[in-house]
Amino acid sequence: MSMSDKQLEELLAKARKRYGYCPLTPQEAEKAFENATEAPLPDGFIQSVLGKLSGEQETAPDTPISYEWMEESDYKDVEEALLQLNRNKGDEDEDADETENTLRNEMLSDDDDEDGMAGETESP
Repeated sequence: MSMSDKQLEELLAKARKRYGYCPLTPQEAEKAFENATEAPLPDGFIQSVLGKLSGEQETAPDTPISYEWMEESDYKDVEEALLQLNRNKGDEDEDADETENTLRNEMLSDDDDEDGMAGETESP
């Protein structure tokens, strides 16, 4: 037994409605609004929002951002490699060329690929 597209759409609409995957009708929204409890706002919250909207108050975060969760790392080697790779066109630098060639060879080498992912194919 097959269903027509119209029957399928009706069935899907009922399922969406039943499981809450469709928007409320205006009547349902009104009823939900009337049944909702009033949540009090903290003191000064409204004034704070109005101040930020009107430009009278800065919108900077209330608390400073903390980076304590990040571990300290030494990125000197990475920074040096990036500086050598990201140089102006026409700048000649033998050390940079050597580093660039070394990095290129490391990326293209298939010696390290144990899983055969970097274009390496295994013959049966």
